[in-house]
Amino acid sequence: MHDQPLLVWTLSRFAAILPERYDLENTLTELTESVSAVLGVFGSAVSMANDGWLRYATRAIQASGELERNHKQLQPCPCRDAFDTGEAVRVTDLREESARWPEFSASAARLSLASVAVVRMRLASQIIGTLNLYSTEPRKWSDRDIAVAGCWRTWRPATWSMPPSWASRNS
Repeated sequence: MHDQPLLVWTLSRFAAILPERYDLENTLTELTESVSAVLGVFGSAVSMANDGWLRYATRAIQASGELERNHKQLQPCPCRDAFDTGEAVRVTDLREESARWPEFSASAARLSLASVAVVRMRLASQIIGTLNLYSTEPRKWSDRDIAVAGCWRTWRPATWSMPPSWASRNS
């Protein structure tokens, strides 16, 4: 279940700040903190595509250092699947998917993460990365959860663009 008043406030805030001058890292940090609060999840992260790899750009998740470090090597993961297929990935219980993503599932278990949902992010027609949602309890991700996450997954060129230095800053 999501916090509808907080969703409306947050989307209104993003509509106001994105056309203005902004800092990409601060904007992504605010995005992850906002989506985590609205959906009541343990944390979230944005993974950006760079030279065929997905790398964390920012996150609002406690104890994520191991998952972030391993993310570069753990390309068989829910994030990669969502990025490649364009379909939202919903994993109610990562223990049940350990055969599909063994290293990712093991890292998530060490961090007490039980569930994940991932949606692909776009900048107009360009696929730029994923928005990853994490829960410490098994969670059946509803269509509404995915729709709410989807509010942040498509950006318009007039309001948001990646600076040319993005790749060099995040390699």
